[in-house]
Amino acid sequence: MTRFDRNLRLGYGFSIAILLVVSMVSYITLLGLLKSNRAVVHSDQVIEKLEKVLSVMKDVETGQRGFLLTGHASYLEPYNGAYREALKLTDTLINVTADDDRQHANVYGIRRLLGQRFDILQRLVEKKQRGEQIVMADLDTGETAMDELRRTIARAEADERLVMNEGNATLGRYTVLVPGFIILAALVGAGIGLYSYRNVAADFREKERLRGEIETREQETAALNEELTAAN
Repeated sequence: MTRFDRNLRLGYGFSIAILLVVSMVSYITLLGLLKSNRAVVHSDQVIEKLEKVLSVMKDVETGQRGFLLTGHASYLEPYNGAYREALKLTDTLINVTADDDRQHANVYGIRRLLGQRFDILQRLVEKKQRGEQIVMADLDTGETAMDELRRTIARAEADERLVMNEGNATLGRYTVLVPGFIILAALVGAGIGLYSYRNVAADFREKERLRGEIETREQETAALNEELTAAN
């Protein structure tokens, strides 16, 4: 193998190796970015549904309070069907948090507290419908259950925000490191390419110089042979 062939192979070999490394890192990075993005989107959806559960309960409490104060059944419109809606939301949360034991436990706790809170709400509504007096102890019991529900939902949201923050941090690291790596790899590849080109070009010029010298010598030899032939 001549030096020209060796330099040519080394140059192309290093360039292909750099290309493969950059492609592999880019592929791994893309997978990581997609995974981190899915985690962030997932956490955002979980938080949104948790807040929706709390919003439903607030609407129910507002309607129940209006009914207890006025006795008008129209205030119970937010109440009717709200329990099924809240349970549907928690069922969705149970499914989407199946891979997170801690969050799974939080959602089951929320579901349990929802049942307790609706039982209390229903008892007060029925008591009002029967014309019985609502005492402060009844309201205090309901408020205690609602406070516990708020705390559990807040804890679940805090846990999910930790997951979201980890996903955002991972996205940030990829965003900072990967472009730098790709630029560095491109610079290294360009440097190797330029170095290889210089070597190959130098070898080619040397080869052309030697070929020229050989041709000159061949011409000189031919001329000398012609002179000798003429002399003879």
